[in-house]
Amino acid sequence: MTLYKIKNLMSADEMNTRSATSKALQVYWFRRGGGRAAGNFGDELGPLLVSHILQRPVEWAEPDRCDLASIGSILSQVSKAAKRAKRSSKLLIWGSGLMEEDIERLHTCLNPLAVRGVKTRTALGLKDDLPLGDPGVLSDLLVEPQKKTHIWGIVPHFSHRNSPKIREAAQDNNCMFIDPTAPALDVLKAISSCRGIVSSSLHGLIVADSFQVPCYWLDIKSHKSHDYKFADYCSGFGRNIFPRLGIDELTALTSKDPAVLPFTVSETDKVALTDALKAAF
Repeated sequence: MTLYKIKNLMSADEMNTRSATSKALQVYWFRRGGGRAAGNFGDELGPLLVSHILQRPVEWAEPDRCDLASIGSILSQVSKAAKRAKRSSKLLIWGSGLMEEDIERLHTCLNPLAVRGVKTRTALGLKDDLPLGDPGVLSDLLVEPQKKTHIWGIVPHFSHRNSPKIREAAQDNNCMFIDPTAPALDVLKAISSCRGIVSSSLHGLIVADSFQVPCYWLDIKSHKSHDYKFADYCSGFGRNIFPRLGIDELTALTSKDPAVLPFTVSETDKVALTDALKAAF
């Protein structure tokens, strides 16, 4: 059972009391290697934020028996698991999205509190007033912004973290190489300590938005339909698509200062996303 102690949470005594008296919320998030491999920080943000906002412990649970699923392109996976299990109890969804548009309708047990973007909401035929947003934009609730120590940080998708070209570019221009499989809070601190972020990980860009750090999309394909999730996130906040570059442009970009302004997610959108979760509990 885990109750994460992070920014502005309860005192140690209050936390121990709450942990002892609160039933752990069963939460599903994607775990690499079935939990045997180092975690991917973007997926790990789900339980961190749920625990922080609801002030209660969380435990990982399979999608056919969890109370809530959050963050990532996991909607289709969770829906199929519920269907296989013939689940009838309510399964809450907070801020998740689709991997691609062409999927079956959600299983009837899924109850979306919010989804990642307009593209997911429209594809599933959900109501137009359903809150939108990837909860990763709330990362600034978890850690304080850090002192700027690097002009650039490079956040690869976990499948790109051993790319020689990415590592060489980081070393050549004294960029901070930010390992996406490092502890999630360490990744948040590292991103917020940079003046600019370039990332092939969607959550590298989302966290940059949370801390209002200018960011660029290192457009390297990581899986089928990888463009969809980037466009979906941006649609949720009326954001223009991230400026993108190829890997051969990385060294030139990081040899100079960021040339774009940061994107600011409105407080209204952040509050709507947070309140959607709180209202369910």
